[in-house]
Parts: sequence; structure tokens; C-alpha cells
Amino acid sequence: GYRRWVAFAYMGVNAIGFAANFWVLYTVAPLLFSATVKVPKSILFYIITLCISDLMIMT
Repeated sequence: GYRRWVAFAYMGVNAIGFAANFWVLYTVAPLLFSATVKVPKSILFYIITLCISDLMIMT
């Protein structure tokens, strides 16, 4: 029935969310430890904190 499709849609959206969070972490985390980045470290740290907290909420 429709509950199966709702469950599959939920799992699909969750999988996309996990992939997006890991991609952002993969992209932003090295910048936090780089010395030549023009973005403030506080903003990078905030983005990483948001990704980690989102992953913790999703699991």
C-alpha cells in the first residue's frame, strides 16, 4: 500500500541527506585546517557543526 511508498520515500530522502552531509564535510573539513582560506574559521566550524548535528539527528 501507500505506507510502503512513504517508507521508501523517507529512506530515499534520508540517503540523499546523508550523502549531502558527507559531501559537505568532505569539502569543508580540509578548509578548516588550511592556512590560506579566505573564509573565516568560525563560519567553517559552524558549517561542520551543523553537518555533524544533522547526521546525529538523522541516525
